[in-house]
Amino acid sequence: MPRKLVIVAYSLTALAAVSMPTASARPLPEPVRIEQDATFVFNDGRVERLVEDRGATQVWATRRGREYVRSRNFTVPILEWEVSGVKGTRTVSGKPEKLWPPREGASSRFRVITDIFPRDGVKSRSLQFWSCKVGRKRMESFTFAEIEVLPVNCERYTASSMKLVERRGWLWSDEVGHYVERSSTKYATGESETVRLCAKIPGRTATDDRIAEVIKKGC
Repeated sequence: MPRKLVIVAYSLTALAAVSMPTASARPLPEPVRIEQDATFVFNDGRVERLVEDRGATQVWATRRGREYVRSRNFTVPILEWEVSGVKGTRTVSGKPEKLWPPREGASSRFRVITDIFPRDGVKSRSLQFWSCKVGRKRMESFTFAEIEVLPVNCERYTASSMKLVERRGWLWSDEVGHYVERSSTKYATGESETVRLCAKIPGRTATDDRIAEVIKKGC
């Protein structure tokens, strides 16, 4: 092949290599969206029911019907809530979107500002720093099945001294479309808890009797 043609062929090959996106650069597909009113029942009796999917955010409700708003990215703390007339909102900055969809090895740091609005009184504000990392997939046994899970761990630090005050962890399941385990440790008080999913109940069958049956049976 003449030298000029060799150079042209090489240039086209190099250009194609630069233009073609690599497998690692391709965005991961969004996890399957769960259906409205799907209800998740955990082994400590808590219930999470999806009321509305707004895309980037979702409205959830407890068993008693108290609603709250959170990001689809479960590592972000609850964004809006109200308890006994006290309202709370959170504003997030940084790159928490690096953790969604969940994928092995992903990590992110972000900042959360929490505003509390008492029924009577002055608004209060606090600042948190979070650092999160995703581990490697593994198989985990639950009462309903043995499934593949992805561990996600986050640490919360104080704004003034960057002291570690809390650690949260989740086991995420692509198959379930939700986390199947959640844990937390608060170092100031020594409190810790771990809750596991007992059942995911489709919206059409998530009656009070069915939820009570799952809670009574346990897992």
